[in-house]
Amino acid sequence: MKIPRKLTKSKLGRALAGAVVSYKGYKELALVARHFDNYLEPVVVNNEEHLNEVFALRHAVYCKELKLLPESADGLERDKFDQFSRFCMIRHKASGQFVGCVRVVSPENETHKLPLEDFCKQAYAGSDIRPDDFAREEICEFSRLAVRAEFRRRQGDQIHGAATGSFDEKTYSTEEMRCFPFISLGLYLSGITLGVETGKKHGFVMTEPRLAKSMRRVGIKFVQIGEPVNYHGLRAPYYCNEDILKLGLAKPIRDLMEIIHHRVREQLGDNELSDARQAGN
Repeated sequence: MKIPRKLTKSKLGRALAGAVVSYKGYKELALVARHFDNYLEPVVVNNEEHLNEVFALRHAVYCKELKLLPESADGLERDKFDQFSRFCMIRHKASGQFVGCVRVVSPENETHKLPLEDFCKQAYAGSDIRPDDFAREEICEFSRLAVRAEFRRRQGDQIHGAATGSFDEKTYSTEEMRCFPFISLGLYLSGITLGVETGKKHGFVMTEPRLAKSMRRVGIKFVQIGEPVNYHGLRAPYYCNEDILKLGLAKPIRDLMEIIHHRVREQLGDNELSDARQAGN
């Protein structure tokens, strides 16, 4: 992924400024990176059983818990974008439970639109970077990220990069609980890896500004390309590519990225990787 010409050096500098991790925060990140792979693992979805796990998890979070989408009779949350998406989950190794999921909406032709193109076009209408600036097969959107409530962080936990929620501290070890707040980060890193490894050069996401700010603190520097709008809550459009990502990742997160990259890549078929390499030539 290359930084688009439209993203000038001055704009890039402003967009990527201010990602500072304190010494205490750095030590916490190092601990998480060290232990994440012991307790959690990315799983690339490649069968119907796992796909239904994704839809059930999304239904539990988006429909039943957050009430952002209507509940369905079969307990599965699906939409039209799933037809041309790839999916990744995070599994808790000890229990085998899938604790989070993300999808990578991956257009294959001009009829395939990203969710933000369908629902939030006005948010980035005046931006220098838009999805239609690029070939359809080179773009993707990270979408429908969901983490089970019991694995989201406790209210008042100040670790950078975490989501909000609660879990039963008596069930898990201290080392495990250090990792749980970073499941969202692990999902984004898994989604980004899945996109890169399957030939996607330009990534977009509609996310809460507070979550984007948390990601910036560890070096996931999504570039905001529009103003927040009401879309399943207050969310803004962001852009990212591989070069931008590499500019500021804290070393422990680079280490975690390498672990996740290896785990995701080994689950992708040779044909899929071969097709992606050919597409990049």
